[in-house]
Amino acid sequence: MSNIRNQWEERQQHLGNTERAVLFKNFPDAFNNSVHQSHLDFLMACMPEGTRNMLDVGCGYGRLALPFKNKFPEITIEGVEFCEEFAREFEKNVGPCFHGSAVDFIPQKSYSFVSIVTLLMYLDADHQYQVLSTIWKALEPGGRIVIIEPYMNILVSIRRLLKLKKFTPTGGKVGYFSNQELRRLVKRVVPETAISATSYTKFPFTGFPRLHIGICLEKPAA
Repeated sequence: MSNIRNQWEERQQHLGNTERAVLFKNFPDAFNNSVHQSHLDFLMACMPEGTRNMLDVGCGYGRLALPFKNKFPEITIEGVEFCEEFAREFEKNVGPCFHGSAVDFIPQKSYSFVSIVTLLMYLDADHQYQVLSTIWKALEPGGRIVIIEPYMNILVSIRRLLKLKKFTPTGGKVGYFSNQELRRLVKRVVPETAISATSYTKFPFTGFPRLHIGICLEKPAA
């Protein structure tokens, strides 16, 4: 985990607090902005009516949380981030942030809405389960969690197109999920009926249909 943290600290120093720093460092700004907007659209569509507070797990500098704060100033937004510079930027512009790994985060309150975006890709199976279990327990009845992770098939397509067997769009070693794999992971923690929506981020400016897979989980009302 410390090695990944060092990589992110170096990435922040090189690319700053930008979409490219937290998305695809090997692709241009216009590409990353398109991906960002797709993520944001799915999150906005899934936010429960009457949301009082939001937790952004793996929040970075506030790429996704800041638009929520600007649009819904009445909502309290907190973050979890282990890159120190990103965490400080989040606190400056959005709200309180836990400085550390999502694996070590222990919620002290319940949340109406939680985003987990391109985070599970960096964790092994046991830690994926641990993080999801912890966050699910902290979710209010009627609350929702949105998970967005890289889609497996796109990695195969990109490597085939570029003729590079080991190419990774993010520039590092990460996990990719099929629809079945992500659902299988989620169903270790929540009932299948909790899965309320699925979305796919389109690969910008190309004919590839899927880049990320998104899933929305809703906790049954009490």
